[in-house]
Amino acid sequence: MRKLTTILAIGLMSATVLSAQDFDRQVLATEHITGTARYVGMSGAMTAVGGDVSAAVDNPAGLGVFRRSELSITIDGGVNTAITSAARNSNNRSYVPQISWVINFQEKGKTAGWIANNILLQFHRIGNYKRGSIYQGRYSTSLTDIMADATNGLSRLEMDDANAWDNADIGWLSLHGYKDSLIYPVGAGSTAWLSILNNGEQVNSKLEVAEYGGVNQYSFAYGANISNRYYWGLSLNLLTNNYSKVTNYSETFDLGGSMKIRSSFTSKGIGFSAALGFIARPVKGLRIGASIHSPSISKLTTSNTSYSSSVLSGALFVADPKMTINTDVTKYTLPLKTTFGVAYTFSTKAMISFEYDYRYQLKRAIADQHRFKIGFEAVPLNNLFVRGGYSYSSTFKSDLVFIPDITDTRTDCEAYNIRNIHYASVGIGYRSRRWVIEGAYQFSVEQGNMYMHGMQAEPLQLTSMDNHIVITFAWRY
Repeated sequence: MRKLTTILAIGLMSATVLSAQDFDRQVLATEHITGTARYVGMSGAMTAVGGDVSAAVDNPAGLGVFRRSELSITIDGGVNTAITSAARNSNNRSYVPQISWVINFQEKGKTAGWIANNILLQFHRIGNYKRGSIYQGRYSTSLTDIMADATNGLSRLEMDDANAWDNADIGWLSLHGYKDSLIYPVGAGSTAWLSILNNGEQVNSKLEVAEYGGVNQYSFAYGANISNRYYWGLSLNLLTNNYSKVTNYSETFDLGGSMKIRSSFTSKGIGFSAALGFIARPVKGLRIGASIHSPSISKLTTSNTSYSSSVLSGALFVADPKMTINTDVTKYTLPLKTTFGVAYTFSTKAMISFEYDYRYQLKRAIADQHRFKIGFEAVPLNNLFVRGGYSYSSTFKSDLVFIPDITDTRTDCEAYNIRNIHYASVGIGYRSRRWVIEGAYQFSVEQGNMYMHGMQAEPLQLTSMDNHIVITFAWRY
């Protein structure tokens, strides 16, 4: 019984509307600081340092620093805790972030010219999604308002058609609203629709989100050492993505009644990228490094399902369970990335390193990402290393929201916007001529804004914390 125009204007004052695919892109584009214990212990500040297989993910020139062949594996175990005003949820995370093989070709005794060639074969997990969170709020806007707006232009006859769920011109959110008696046409034969809620009626909203999966990178890389002063490298990368999300959204209406909608979404895909990097030692102790990573071109297959119900005047209305819809998304481009770093070594006893990463979103509606890193490494005893680091990531744009259009089959209407991520870490390691065993502890905090749907005027806050223990074993030969 209320019109959407005023509500829509209020809801969009502080946010920009994007498609669901834009939010999928934002999830896939988020990289975490994962990898070897040395890399994690220095918070990834290794673009100018090299000599580590995970550093080669940022800058393949770091491969040129290796003086021996090396096999390595890393184990990562930890806990993610998602904190909102409604709940505190914890999930265990255990996985293998990297398995790598560096093959060294070096002429013994050579100190000038083309000294070494190194090849890297690597598996690296660059993103991890497992997380669960719960949100609650009380609002004067409702998902039924979006349902009504998305249905404008459709007739009751079209909605009653037995094949309506398969009609590409009718969105699923509209059908949920109609089948559950949450929206109705203004008059007989009208194609204008209204929510059943009264003007000014408020709702108590609740959203539960469970996320799973990750992004893996398989790399073939080459690195060269020239006169122990210049290093360069090139990598070719295969990316595989597996992401799934289940959401449960519900509303309780002030004047009686309620509605629920359950949505699930998955995406699986494969993509390709390349990277080129350089490291130079212009003076003793100083290293300068930089790299550029091409945008990754991916092909994804997505699927979504949904189910809804409502309770009105004591009667239960249940929408039909939906069949899964699979969609191929081609030319799915993820960001271009550049890194720049400076490191200084104090004899053989200590090192400090700085790095700046910039992720340029080719689709300009999504914010670019800026990441600053600082790390240090010290050698208090022969073969014993201690490390520490800090990293900060940020985006600089207003919030984005998602409102389905008249043909959209997506019913997961929430929109999560990452605002910043902090990493802090410490580490210790023992390195002999043949064996390496290292450990690191990492603590990270991600802060973001969640909109349960596109009509929510003010976002809810999420603080996602990770505590990780990372252990790396390596054999040199």
